[in-house]
Amino acid sequence: MFALLVDEDFDGNALTVIENVAEGYETSIQTLRVVDIAELGVGTSDRTILEFAAEHDLVVITQDRQTMPDSANQLMEEGLLMAGMIVVSRFSVTSAVAHAVIEKHLERERDDLGWHYQIEWL
Repeated sequence: MFALLVDEDFDGNALTVIENVAEGYETSIQTLRVVDIAELGVGTSDRTILEFAAEHDLVVITQDRQTMPDSANQLMEEGLLMAGMIVVSRFSVTSAVAHAVIEKHLERERDDLGWHYQIEWL
């Protein structure tokens, strides 16, 4: 199962669309929101979120195009695991984002590339 860790700045309405679109592709996606996880919550640092994601093999999805990718790159420069990230523009259409997320997941699954150390920009 593909699992996303949803950053607190990500549009919550898009989650339902992503999950519904996944059904059409006959795949499933589990979404966990940072704000709903006791160890994380509102205001958690990017680094802590990324470390949690790596520990639990979750791909982070965010609309934070500034600090989150920089934090991911810093982890990788330090030789630490980065479980993967999808960075979405705030101006993207929700349904287009949902399809792109699913297609990226299926592409990585087919090619056996995995998500580790990957940052996808949508």
